[in-house]
Amino acid sequence: LALALILAGARLSSAGVSPHLVVLLDDSASMAAVNARGKSARDRAVRRVLEEVDRLGNRARVTLVESGERPSVLVGPAALAADVRPGLDAWQPEAPHHSLALGLRLARELAGPTGRLLVMSDVTPSPRDPRGPRGEERVLWASVGEPLANVGITAAERTITPAEGRGAVALTLGNHSDSP
Repeated sequence: LALALILAGARLSSAGVSPHLVVLLDDSASMAAVNARGKSARDRAVRRVLEEVDRLGNRARVTLVESGERPSVLVGPAALAADVRPGLDAWQPEAPHHSLALGLRLARELAGPTGRLLVMSDVTPSPRDPRGPRGEERVLWASVGEPLANVGITAAERTITPAEGRGAVALTLGNHSDSP
């Protein structure tokens, strides 16, 4: 009987093993920028994550990691698929521009050797491959951003003159649109 099963291609797998998906959410304020259709990169990221969780099914375990200067776990670790939607509803990206490196490190640690890592950002990965030398086959980078014409503050500096009892604020503006 055992030989027949082996020849038929039977494999042993534990019914208790659930797929673990770790999602790194870019928490940059740019993820909240809205296009002409009223949709943001955050909205597209939420839709993509929910599609992936649906694809994995109810047995899946999911961890949501929020990037930032101090990355944090938003849902999980290894929460049930049903817990993902409330966590995503609560996610409102508002952090200043930052590197995703610390978030990637935390997400990789939580994924361990068997979990999959999905990065949701409005930027594409750098050509130097931010995923690093290990675990590349388990990392999917989904860029949900789109170029939007905008003008924004790119730097701010405050000076105070105590002798005069006054201060000044200097702002640097960036114009990323076609019009002056």
